[in-house]
Amino acid sequence: MRSGEIARFVSRGAFWLGLEKVAALVSGIAYSVLLLRWLGPTKFGIMTIALAGVGFATTATGNLEMFLERYAAQYQAQGQRRALRRAHLLALGVKLGLGLLAGGALLLLTPWIARFFGMAELRVLVPVLAVLVVFDGLSTTGRATLFGTQQFRAVSLLAIGFHVAKTVLVGLLWWSRHGLVSLAVGLAALTAALAVAQAALALRGLTGPDRTPQE
Repeated sequence: MRSGEIARFVSRGAFWLGLEKVAALVSGIAYSVLLLRWLGPTKFGIMTIALAGVGFATTATGNLEMFLERYAAQYQAQGQRRALRRAHLLALGVKLGLGLLAGGALLLLTPWIARFFGMAELRVLVPVLAVLVVFDGLSTTGRATLFGTQQFRAVSLLAIGFHVAKTVLVGLLWWSRHGLVSLAVGLAALTAALAVAQAALALRGLTGPDRTPQE
């Protein structure tokens, strides 16, 4: 690859990833402000605890996606599309299995968590948000493969769409006077949609036979 092509790839990636970070920062501030104004301190704290528990459970799915992010470009440059596809599917299968186990364990612990914090709402919120644990495998492996194969535009546009949709969701739920359960369902649906989109785009880029890399 010539130096001019390398510079073009680097600048393009920096642009899209920088745009994603700016969008995440702006929408994150708007999301937090709207959420706190809508829910108030007590309900905001309940949702924060529920999301924290789910986030902790996702750590049990491991970090196999880091292999894809690091070596996907190498496989792609060598034309080993089938090997990259097998690695992607293996990581995806392992993370989905671990996600199911971690999600199941979280469901079993939900009554204890609700009693420990003295928040009965967690009995409903945590099972709904447990979807995030299961779909974590689709999301992380899809994003890692897209990132590793330098599909920065797709990665950034999906992330920006998710951040904007999440902020809009909070505004609509506040305007329509819905509660915590509706918020949990909405967040779970948006996360599942993002995960499926990332996985679909990643797998689409890995279809087809191996090719001989051009010199």
